[in-house]
Amino acid sequence: MQRKHFWILLSVLSAILVCLILIQTLWIRKSLIINNQLFKLQVNGALSTVVNSLEQEETVFHITTQIPSASEETSKKTNQLLYNHNQNSHIKNNTDVSTAISAIPSENGQTAPHVSTSKACIDEYSKSIQKKAEMIERIVNRLINNQLKINERLSVKTLENIINAELMLKGIKLPYEYAIKDEKGVIALGSNNYSDTVNAERFIVRLYPNDIFNQPYFLVIYFPGQQTYLYRSSWILIASSLALTISIILIISLALHIIIKQKRLSDVKTDFINNMTHELKTPIATISLASQMLADTNIPSSAKNIESLGKLVFDESKRLSMHVEKVLQMAMFEKADLRLRMKDIHINDIITQVTNNFSIQVKSRNGKLLANLNAKEDLVHADEMHIVNIIVNLLDNALKYCPADPTIIVSTRNNESGVFIDIEDNGIGMTKENLKKIFDQFYRVPTGNVHNVKGFGLGLSYVKKVIDAHCGTIHVESKINKGSTFTIYIPYNQKNNKKEKL
Repeated sequence: MQRKHFWILLSVLSAILVCLILIQTLWIRKSLIINNQLFKLQVNGALSTVVNSLEQEETVFHITTQIPSASEETSKKTNQLLYNHNQNSHIKNNTDVSTAISAIPSENGQTAPHVSTSKACIDEYSKSIQKKAEMIERIVNRLINNQLKINERLSVKTLENIINAELMLKGIKLPYEYAIKDEKGVIALGSNNYSDTVNAERFIVRLYPNDIFNQPYFLVIYFPGQQTYLYRSSWILIASSLALTISIILIISLALHIIIKQKRLSDVKTDFINNMTHELKTPIATISLASQMLADTNIPSSAKNIESLGKLVFDESKRLSMHVEKVLQMAMFEKADLRLRMKDIHINDIITQVTNNFSIQVKSRNGKLLANLNAKEDLVHADEMHIVNIIVNLLDNALKYCPADPTIIVSTRNNESGVFIDIEDNGIGMTKENLKKIFDQFYRVPTGNVHNVKGFGLGLSYVKKVIDAHCGTIHVESKINKGSTFTIYIPYNQKNNKKEKL
C-alpha cells in the first residue's frame, strides 16, 4: 500500500469513527432529555394531586366539625315534636265521637288541635333547613377567609404521607427534600435536610390555590439523586451505545495496527531485498571480474597473478556462501526445522577462541578487544556452532556501529543456574524505540552519519532465535553516543530452566 493511500484510508476511518461517536452522543443526549421531560411531567402531576388532596382534606375537616352540633339539635327537636304528636293522638282515640268531630276544622278557619301540632312540625323543619343553610354559609366563609397559619392548617405527617403516596403511584421512588415557603421565600415548614444551596432542579406548586384573601404558600420539592436516576434509567441505552462504540474503535484500531504492521513489514522486506541484492552483487561482480582476467588470453600468464586471483575468487565465493547460509538459516528457523547438536562446551574457551580470531579486525580499526572471563562454572549444554555464531554476530555489530577507535569488552559471570555473557561497546548506541525492534526480522538500526554499515537485518533476529532455542534470554541496554551492552543468559539445565530476569 502506498503512503498516500494509507493516509487516505486512515483519514476516512477516523472521520467515520468521529461521526459515529457524535451520532451516539446526540442519541444519548436526546434520550436523557426525553427522560427528564417525562420525569418532570410525573412529578408535576403528583404535586397537582397533592394540592387537590390537601384542599379536600381541609374541606372535609371543616364540614365534619360543623355537622355534628347542627344534626344533634335538629334531631332532638324533631323527636320532641313527634313524641307530642303521638301523645295527642292517643288521647283523641279515647274520647267520644263528638269530640273527634269538634276537632275537624270549621268554616271560619279555626284549627283543630292535631292540625296545630302538624304546623309546629313544619315550622321546626323550616328552622332546621335555615340553620343548615347558615352552617354551609359559615363553612364557605371559613374556607374563603381562613386566617390560620400554614402550620395550623396542615400537619407535616399528613403532607409527607400524601406526597409519598402520589410519588409511588407515579413510579418515583427517589428520596426527596421539600419546604413550604411564603411569597417572600421564607420557609414555614420543611424537611430536615432541605437546603436552598443544593444544586438540583426545584419543582414548585401553590398550596390552596382557591384561597382568594389568604396569604399564598408554595410547596417546593427537589430530588438530590435526580441526575443519577435519569442516567440509571437510560443505562441500557448508554451501555449498549458505549459497548458498540468501543467495539468499533477496537476493530478499527486492530485493522489499522495490522495495516501499519503489514506496511512496515513490506518496507522492511523492500529494504532487505535491496540490501541482499547489493550484498550478493558485490562478490558476484568480483568473481566475474577475476574470472574474466583469468580467461583473457591477451594478458600473459606471468602478469595474471593466478595465485592472487584464485584467493580473491575463493574469499568472495566464501563471502557469498555465508550470505546465502544466513538466509537459509532464517528460513529454517521460520519453519521450526532447526536441529541443535547439543554437547557440553566451556563458554570461556569459546569466547577466547572467537576473540582471538576477531582481534585482528578490531586492531585494524585502531580498537581494543578485551575479555574478562570471570565465570568459574562455565560448562553448559549447548550447540557449539550456533553459540560461536551469536558471539561473532554481536562482536561484528559492536565493531560496525563504532564510528572510530572501538573498545569492546566481553565478560562472563555465572550464578547457581547458568552463565551470563556481557558484550559492551562504545558505539553510537540506540534509542528506546530502536531497542523495541532490533530483534525483529529484517530490521536494521538507522546509523545516522555512519554509511559503511552493511547487512540484511538478520543478525540479531538469528541471535534471539538461537538463545530462545537454548531456553536462555537476551537483554540490551543502550544510550545514544555512549554505546550498548548485550547480556546473554544460558542456563545449565535447560529442561527445568525458568528464564532468568536480566
